[in-house]
Amino acid sequence: MRMLLIILCVLATLFMGGCAVLALSAGALALLPAAIAVLNLLILGALFKWRFQWQPAFYVLGAVDFIIAAVVLILMGTFASADPNDPTVAISIVFAAFFALKGIASIAVGLKSRNES
Repeated sequence: MRMLLIILCVLATLFMGGCAVLALSAGALALLPAAIAVLNLLILGALFKWRFQWQPAFYVLGAVDFIIAAVVLILMGTFASADPNDPTVAISIVFAAFFALKGIASIAVGLKSRNES
């Protein structure tokens, strides 16, 4: 589970970092993906036993991941076309599943590391 979380956090950090760079022209909107990228870095720091370990990052990021997955599914239901062959529906489902899995892994690893210490 720990290795899965490392892979998912690295992918999410790269994706959210790219979103933050692309959203720089939108002003304060760039802070949201940048904050999520920083939380992913904090989790990676805790997993690799770096100096700046912040244990609540597991639970905060797990909750944020569940919120992102729910928002993606809600928006997909709102804006999806009636065409069953529309590729945006499949992409949205994969995106939501990625963040839901990452949320589950974040909370599970956070609880496991809390019980070990």
